[in-house]
Amino acid sequence: MKKKLLAIITIMSVMSWILVPGVFADTTTQEGTTTEQTQIEAPEADVDQDANVEDEEEAKGKQKDKDRGKAEENKVKLSEEAKSELEAQKDALEAEKDTIESEKDALEEEKDSLEEEYEAAKESGNAELAEQLATQIESIKTEIAEKKQLMQEKKAEIKEAIRAAYTSEELQAIEELTEQIESANEDVTVLPVDSVIAKGKFMKFDTPPVIKDGRTLIPVRALSEAFGATVAWDPVERKVTITNESTEIVLNLSSNVAYVNGAEVAIDVAPETINSRTVVPLRFIVENLGLKVNWDDETDTVEIGDGTEEPAETTTPETTTPETTTPDTTTTEPATPETTTDTSTDTTNAE
Repeated sequence: MKKKLLAIITIMSVMSWILVPGVFADTTTQEGTTTEQTQIEAPEADVDQDANVEDEEEAKGKQKDKDRGKAEENKVKLSEEAKSELEAQKDALEAEKDTIESEKDALEEEKDSLEEEYEAAKESGNAELAEQLATQIESIKTEIAEKKQLMQEKKAEIKEAIRAAYTSEELQAIEELTEQIESANEDVTVLPVDSVIAKGKFMKFDTPPVIKDGRTLIPVRALSEAFGATVAWDPVERKVTITNESTEIVLNLSSNVAYVNGAEVAIDVAPETINSRTVVPLRFIVENLGLKVNWDDETDTVEIGDGTEEPAETTTPETTTPETTTPDTTTTEPATPETTTDTSTDTTNAE
């Protein structure tokens, strides 16, 4: 019996020795597998983390684009607001200038009346009255001179408002263009972009006004559209057509003949091209659109106003007297803004 028990114990010991390494091996294998799985799964966690980072970066990028878009939108809005403010400022300055001009005109009428009385007093031999009238006349002349000075100051402020509508880049481009035009055209004088004042309108030029043969030339689109006219360019026939409710003006390049509502009209300066813009006599365009144009020799300024207004004080480039010149005494038509039209093949860019 003891022998049987001993044999059984021996057999169990041997079996235990055989079976235990397998268990350990299984455990080791399972642990190894677990470790391997952990090592394999780890990159998946990294990928998920990278994906999250990319999502965050993309979200940030979209937000930046959105913020940038809002900034650009605000910039445009600010630009429009600034333009409206400049237009309002210009209109207010023009109203102040008109008030001063009305006061000046009243003083000039009074002066004219006193001068007639003065001549009558001299003829009648009333020296005392003549002396009194002469004193009054000199006093009024001083007031008129002061009013004129105030008008010039207001005009300078209006020019500042016009110039403020241009960016520094635009002004730089126009300055460079001015040098090019003057170097290529010896008979052309370039005017500043603020030298053309249109009452109640705000015009911007990409090509500066010029004077040639006593005529001012400016981009026709800026002028025409400011006053409600449309402009069309025909690249085949090389002609520009300006139209408003009642008038059609047709001009051909290099031709001294224009057509107003179908009627042939001679012009003393033929349209030509400057900086890809077709230029034509401004006075011709302005007056045929029912507007008034005047040249201020003291400030080299062209003033365009409603045709219903009385003409403002006008001098020509050859006239130095500050008094208003009449058609008989005017030897040269005030450097009339002669419009410029785009000569490019794009019919929408006639300027």
